Amino acid sequence: MNKVIKGRPTKYNKTLVKEILEQLSKGISIRDATKNCGITWSSWRNWILKDEQLKEAYAKSKEIGIEYIISDMDKRIESALDKPKISMSEVKLLEIYSKNLQWKAGKLSPKQYGTEKQQTLSITDKDDKKIEISWQSD
Repeated sequence: MNKVIKGRPTKYNKTLVKEILEQLSKGISIRDATKNCGITWSSWRNWILKDEQLKEAYAKSKEIGIEYIISDMDKRIESALDKPKISMSEVKLLEIYSKNLQWKAGKLSPKQYGTEKQQTLSITDKDDKKIEISWQSD
């Protein structure tokens, strides 16, 4: 008796997986990376759920992508600081972009970049002496 396989054959191959991981390492979102490579998010999710090594490679690529994006932000700020004059709208845009990046990094890699919960409170007195209070989060 022959086993009947339903559905389309999988597009899974090492070259495709490598391309997606490389795109993630360059800060491209998983949604855009899978779309660029011609697969659906649900296909990707099924692959990482079935393959523990792929799941780990995915997590590592996301972390590398965060580092890539952070270095890009550093370049943007340095470029703005090199200008003789900078408009207030550009300052505000950099501030918003930076806060968005911090939020995203905290969500994608909370162990490395923190979470929304504040864990340290710093107070400076009139003599510029700093008092820090820290606590552990759950």
